[in-house]
Amino acid sequence: MSGAAEVITALGGLTGLSTVVASVATLIQARRIRAQVSPNHGSSLADAVNRTDEQAARAGDALERLGDTLAAHSEAITRIESTLVASSQSVSRIEIEQTKTAADVMVTRHQIEGLARELKGLGHEIGDIRSTRDREHGDYDARIRSLEERA
Repeated sequence: MSGAAEVITALGGLTGLSTVVASVATLIQARRIRAQVSPNHGSSLADAVNRTDEQAARAGDALERLGDTLAAHSEAITRIESTLVASSQSVSRIEIEQTKTAADVMVTRHQIEGLARELKGLGHEIGDIRSTRDREHGDYDARIRSLEERA
């Protein structure tokens, strides 16, 4: 018998040989899986999971910073809205004061126009008085001349 036949017989025949081949294949497959799962500073599944975890942590930090920024913006918007409300109230008060002032200006203008009419009327009266005075003085001048002529 040959050496190979003795080994096969010792291992239990062809069935035993197939068991040994299957075991070796299983061992090789287990080593491949272990190599893929164990970190090797690059392409292993464990390294990919670690990279994904790091990226998720960075994304969470960025999201937290964005949340803080959003909260700060929200506070700024609230302050701006409060300022706008106060400004709106100030504008309303100013508009009311302007309306009152405009009404006062119209009343004062009307009063000034009335005074101007009265002053114009007084001017006419003064003119009439002067005309009357001039007529009366003219009469006095004529009387004085006639008296002077008699004398």
